[in-house]
Parts: sequence; C-alpha cells; structure tokens
Amino acid sequence: MATFRIFGSVPRLDADAIARVMPTSVEDKRRSIRTISDFIRGFGGGARSGQLTLNVGLAAATATLTISSTGPANGQTVEICGVIFTAATTPATANEFQRSDNPLVVAQNLVAKVNAVSAENRGKVNDSVVASSANGVVTLTAKTFGRIGNGLHVAAVGTFANTVIADFAGGSEGTTKVFTVL
Repeated sequence: MATFRIFGSVPRLDADAIARVMPTSVEDKRRSIRTISDFIRGFGGGARSGQLTLNVGLAAATATLTISSTGPANGQTVEICGVIFTAATTPATANEFQRSDNPLVVAQNLVAKVNAVSAENRGKVNDSVVASSANGVVTLTAKTFGRIGNGLHVAAVGTFANTVIADFAGGSEGTTKVFTVL
C-alpha cells in the first residue's frame, strides 16, 4: 500500500469554497472525493491554474518502549504526547495501567490505556498516536504521516524502571513532486 498526500494552491479560491467540500458524514465523504477529483481534473483540462504538490511514500514517525525484567515499579510514570501514564498495582484512574512482573503483560496494559478514549486523553494522545505491542515492546505510531510526527514526545517522568525508551523518529515526507499549471 502506498501512502500519499496532495497539497493544492489555487489563486482566487476562498475558504468558503474549500469548506463546501469538507466531509461531515459518510455520504459527504463520498461527495467530497468526487468534488476533489473533479477539481484536480480541472488542472489537466485547463479550467484551473495553480500548484499541486504530491508526496508519495510518506512514513509515520514511531517511538518504542522496550520493557524488560519486571517492568516499571508501582507509581512510576511515563509521558506520551503530553499525557502522563502511571504504573499501578491497583489502577484507580483512566491513566493508570496495571503493572506486572511480566513485560508482555505490562506492554499490553499500557497499550490498552494509550488507545482508550477517556476524558483525560481526548484531544491529546488519542488524536496523535496509535499504540501496539509485541514481545514486551510498545510501539507508538503517529496518526499523521510525515515529519510532523517526529515532533511528538515520549519520556520517563523520573524513573521508569526496566524500560528503554526511543523517542519519535522516522517520519518522512517521502518523494515530492510539484506540478504548476498556469
């Protein structure tokens, strides 16, 4: 599967015209795709002038937390995209995850909390990343492709025992091609 993004710059196109193609429902999404397709076809047919930028092969930034041995101790915390998650023997809040002496279980429990939509996370970590785990490694993947994901952050707050953290990196714009039609 190829990931791509298209940017357009068109003179004499106002915000109201752009807003008319923004989807608000499933049917609106279908209609918007048809409208955008017609709009881009206008460049090829000479009905429009402007610039289109096509990025192909974009990559999403990722970060990892490699949990080993007994994992973080009770009360130790990690910050992911501005949200604090706390290891707890008995979790009592939305951002506390069950700690365990098994790294695979710790990773699964942290992933469940990162991906959960809660009042504390809404508009923060849930909108920024999706988490997964395998063999005690939590992988956080930016939901937005490109270099912008490299600006996301994950770090221990104080001590987060038995865990190696690699911050977000690898987000790429891919190959860029600019088309200017006058």
